[in-house]
Amino acid sequence: MCTILIIEDDNILRTGLGFDLAAEGYNVVSAENGRTALDCLDSADIALLDVNLPDIEGYELCRKIKNKKNIPVIRILHNIIFKNGPPMKNQVLSMKMIT
Repeated sequence: MCTILIIEDDNILRTGLGFDLAAEGYNVVSAENGRTALDCLDSADIALLDVNLPDIEGYELCRKIKNKKNIPVIRILHNIIFKNGPPMKNQVLSMKMIT
């Protein structure tokens, strides 16, 4: 089974997502910030990336991940979707979310 790296600064979201993925049989590695995520890349097959991290801008981190290890990165935009309502949700759904 593949190993998923969850990069999320919100402890509740990170823990809940990790629990759900582990229950489905995936190996899970978690990072609460960009620096930790870069240190955890060796074991990851795919990354789930919160683009609103406190220490590094999410899209910059995505570029660093791709340069260090070319794995799929799924960007998570939960804060933007929920804070800005349905019009933003439609824009997010039309974006390319996996690189």
